[in-house]
Amino acid sequence: MDSLSQRELQVLLHLAQGLRPKEIGQRIGGDPRIVSDYACRIAKKLHLRSIQVVKFALESGLGLQ
Repeated sequence: MDSLSQRELQVLLHLAQGLRPKEIGQRIGGDPRIVSDYACRIAKKLHLRSIQVVKFALESGLGLQ
């Protein structure tokens, strides 16, 4: 996860908490489409499919913070 930017880590944390892009956008002050772009970049950097990003975050314990 070292390759992720601070914003990407923030989005990953919110995804792990079960938030949808619209909710994440409201919390971080961004458009839901940009949040979705972040999720895609996270998936690429971690060599995951988009749906696997949330599973990865949960398994990494990020949803517990």
